Order: sequence, then C-alpha cells, then structure tokens
Amino acid sequence: MTGYLTQVRDYKIDDGWQDNMVALKTPNLEIKQIFEAKRARSVDELESECEKALRQIDERMYARDFEDEYDSDHIHCYGIAFYKKRCLVKKK
Repeated sequence: MTGYLTQVRDYKIDDGWQDNMVALKTPNLEIKQIFEAKRARSVDELESECEKALRQIDERMYARDFEDEYDSDHIHCYGIAFYKKRCLVKKK
C-alpha cells in the first residue's frame, strides 16, 4: 500500500475504527477504497484469507457508511492476505 500512496498527492487515511480496516479516500479520484488485511498461516491459506477479509467487509458493512456519498462503482473493497513475504490481494 505504501507504493500506492506515493502515487497519490492528496489522500486521507481513516483507521482504528474497524479492526484492521483502513479506508483510503483519494479526493482527486472520487473513490473510496476499503482494505481488510488478514494473516495466513501458510501459503495455501492466502486465497481463503482474502475471501475471509472480503466477507468481513460485507458482514460488518464497512462500505455502508459511504453509500450516501459514493455510488457502488466508486467504492472499492480489497481483501489482503499475508504470509511471510508473500501477499495476495482480491478486489470486490
């Protein structure tokens, strides 16, 4: 995510209000991005942990707070799973 943030001049990060969830608002792009990260216990668990992260975003309705301000095409949800130095990202 750090590499992504270096490409964005104006951004705001809201965190701490939902477990490990980070909502990144990029005013120039008019997009709300929601990231949920999970730690996998093995390489084989990366895919299922990404799915678990996306399910958590849905079940806890993280995107609901932004539905009045943004349409669904402008709310991007990402499930991220890490295992050691490996990472898998899925987008909903």
